[in-house]
Order: sequence, then structure tokens, then C-alpha cells
Amino acid sequence: MQNGKAVWLRVFCLLCALTLTAGLLTACGKGKGNEGTTTEERTEANGTTGTEEETDEWGQKTYDDVVPKDLDYDGATVNILMRQLDASDPRRYEWFVDSIESGDTLSEKIWFRNQDIEEELGVRLKFTQKPDSEMNGTIAQAALGGGDEVDLISHYHYYATSMETMNYYKNVMHPDFTYLHLSNPYWNQNFIKYATTQGTDANERLFVLNGDMNLSTFMTTFCMYFQKNLLQDRCNMSDSELYQLTLDGKWTIDTLISLVKDTATLQDETHDVDGNVYGFTSNYEVHAYDGFLAAFDIDLTQVSDKGKHTLLNSTAQRKLQLAADKLVTFYRSNDVYLVGKNPNDVSFETEKYTTPVAAFRRNRSIFCVAGMGDYKHLSEMETDSWGLLPLPKYEESQTAYYAGVQDSHNTVAVMYGSNKNYEMLSAVLELFASKSYANVRPELFNRVIKGQKLQDSQSGKVFDLIMSSTRWDFSDIYPTAVQNVRNTLWRDALRNAVYGSGDGAASVISAISKNKDTMNDALETLDGWLYTHYN
Repeated sequence: MQNGKAVWLRVFCLLCALTLTAGLLTACGKGKGNEGTTTEERTEANGTTGTEEETDEWGQKTYDDVVPKDLDYDGATVNILMRQLDASDPRRYEWFVDSIESGDTLSEKIWFRNQDIEEELGVRLKFTQKPDSEMNGTIAQAALGGGDEVDLISHYHYYATSMETMNYYKNVMHPDFTYLHLSNPYWNQNFIKYATTQGTDANERLFVLNGDMNLSTFMTTFCMYFQKNLLQDRCNMSDSELYQLTLDGKWTIDTLISLVKDTATLQDETHDVDGNVYGFTSNYEVHAYDGFLAAFDIDLTQVSDKGKHTLLNSTAQRKLQLAADKLVTFYRSNDVYLVGKNPNDVSFETEKYTTPVAAFRRNRSIFCVAGMGDYKHLSEMETDSWGLLPLPKYEESQTAYYAGVQDSHNTVAVMYGSNKNYEMLSAVLELFASKSYANVRPELFNRVIKGQKLQDSQSGKVFDLIMSSTRWDFSDIYPTAVQNVRNTLWRDALRNAVYGSGDGAASVISAISKNKDTMNDALETLDGWLYTHYN
């Protein structure tokens, strides 16, 4: 039998050990998120604790692409089919450059990214370009030959998603893609989330991908530009006040409408002339409409617990009506000018599809909705004369800002074929995305856009906010397959109302009534295809 002193000593030692352990555990729970050095401890989103991951030269968290370093495919050719576009077009630029332009650090990053992929994997990247009008035919022709002439496809997203064309694609969630890690952030997680809402039996089906090599996605993301002097002179608000209002979450469509009310100066009310100055401008064809669906947090489809997609329910329809009415009424006011409708307008430039910043860049508009890539048209404006904003929320209580994306960006697909080396293709895709995340995207964001184009640090903050908030609807992922839901129920309906005699609410409800059965049938067909198609 142990004596009392020995028992007391053992109990005392045990209590000391427990106290020390509790102190260590408490220390592990005092992480400060992403602040501090790269070794700082933090609390994860799921409540567990962990050590801060290393960050790169841009301050981004580093991710292991998990592609083995000793892979060697012995000079195998990877055939990449892509859209034929001008060398300066970012939808081409994202995949390869013909040469490194003097002083162009972005082209240098793209050039060496591709060389690194070839050297690390022992492959040869072969790019074939076809006009948009020939892409689907080329894909179909390749399929007839077993798919051997095409491996990876970079295609205009809208035209890439017909049921007929997607039958030639390989499901990128198939286990054959050994090295494709779609949970890493260099694959657009919002895009994947909306694309895989089919329910438990079909949520491992994904036939088009969006990754950080897709610079065109960033360039076609909708945003709002504003002219600082006009804001001060006509709205009695400074740019710093507007930035603060936005970062405080108070930038709404009603705020925009109120700010620009009665701010226009019109020398000619019949058409656009050089002397006209407007409160708001955009392009009448697309930009004035598309981005607001995402900005207002409106989904045009809904999904049941069993994974069945249908058009929006009555609650969402009411919000859609109110939003449509608000925009149509706004666009009909004298404070707004939508570029490109009237060929007699001075801002209607030589091309039919006029850039949405045509009037804005001439300092004739306070606000303008355009694509992020339209910054390249603003070089003629004075330094620090303009700023950047997200599209406004529908109402202040909305939890976040959301950024819509025009459907002219590229997405990636993999050609189906019985003799394909999908392990190799998965490694190639993974390195394209991960190396773009590490080098190409931050070069574009931090040096080209924020470093050279954006005018102030506040615009840089807003830029980061926009780029992290891109949002899709299920119907945006497969637009052609579901009978153009967004274009028909929103874009076309609003444009018809703006230039017609009806109101916005009646126009969108009329479009829903006319197309509901056809679109629900298309959604049902797509759901069925996704449930059964697992090649």
C-alpha cells in the first residue's frame, strides 16, 4: 500500500501536467487569422486550430498542386483546341503568347508557365486555333475520329454548353483524373458550387471548368466605374465618401438612383452629342442588364432536395419583378444613356458593338457599368480621375456584394476518347491552374491592374472584393442546354421594356409565362443527363 505522501505527490504532478496541457491548448486557440507571419497559429473556419500556411511573394496562401515531381510522359503531345482571337484579346492571351513583348511582364509569366509545364511533365503543348463558328464542328469531327486530335478545349462558354457538344466531353470529376484537385482555390469554387447542385446521386458530374488560367473570366466580370470630379460636382460626394459607403455595405441600387437623379446635362435630348453629360451609362445590348442579376442575389433556377432543377419560385419572381421595374424606370430617365443603340450617336463608334465606356472615357458620365477588362479603354483619361466599384446590392440588408460574369469568357473541357491518357491530362490541367494562381493571375491583378491601371488604393480594395465575389446561377453554367434562361428572362425582357412601352415587371413575367414549360423541360433533360452521364 502506497503512503499518503507518495499519493499526494503523484496527484500534484498530474495536476501540473493537465494545467500545462490546457495552457498549450488555449494558446493554440488564440490564432489571429491571416495576420502576422506565415507561422502564426489560427482558428480554422470549422472550429479546429491549425498553423498558418506559408504565403508567396504576393501574400497569397500557397497550395500544393500534389502533382508528383518525377512525372515524365516522354514527350507526349497535348493537343489544345482554342478560340481564334487577336493576340491582344485576353481570351486568347490566357493560354499562350507568341513571344515575350518587351516590358510586358504578364506575357513573360504566361510564356514561362507553359515552358515549366512542358519541362516538368515531359510533354509538348500544341495549340490549335479555330474561329468561334468552327469550334463545335471541330469538336464533333474530332469525336468521330476517336477524339485523338483534341485533348483539352478552351471554348466560348455560352457555345460550349449545348447538350450535343457536352456529349463529347469527359466528366472532370471522374477518378481517371488522378491529379486534378478541384477543391483548391485556383479552380473557381463558386463556379463548381453552382455547377454541382444536382443532389447526392449526380454531384460528381462536371463537364466544364473554370480555373485561374481563365483570365477572360476576370476580364468579363461586371463592375462599375465612376468619374471622381463629376461625382463631386454633380452628386456633392467625394470619392472617399463613396468608397467608405461601399466598404460599409451600404452601396445599393436605390443609392445609385438617388445620387444620379437630375444630374444630366443634355444639349440634345434626341440623340447623344458631345455636349451631353449623363449620370449613368452602359451598353444597351448586354452590360446594362446581365450583371445585376448576380449583384441583386437573384437565382433564376431553384433545386429540390432530390436535385431537380426548375425555374424560380413565386418569391423569387416577385423580387425579379421589382428589380426589373426599378432598372427599367431608371434606364428610361434622362439621367441615363445606354451606348450602342442609335448609330447616329456620337459615341457610336466604328464597330456595331460599341464599348460600354464609350461616353464614360470622354468624361461624359458619372457612373458606368462595364466589364473589368474595359479598363484598357480608359488610358486616355487623366491620372486619378476615375475609380472602381462593385455593382450595387439590391438592398442594404443583402449579406454581400456579388459580381456577375458575362458569358463570353472561356471555360475548359476535356475531350472524351477511349485511348486518352487522362492521368497526364489531369496533371497538365492542374499545373495550368496552380501555376496561373502562383504567377500569372497575381501579375495581372497586382502589377498590371492595381499597379498600373487603378487610380488609388481604395479601388484596389474594391477590386479584391469584386474578384472574390463572382457568382453564377445553375442556368449560367449550362446556358445553351437550358434554353438561354438568363438571356431570355432577364436581358431580353429588360431591353424590350426599356425600348418598348411596357414596364419591367410585366416584361419579365411575360417572358417566364411564354418560356416556363420549355425551360423546365430543358432543365429536366439536363438533370437526367447529368444523373446518367459519367464517362
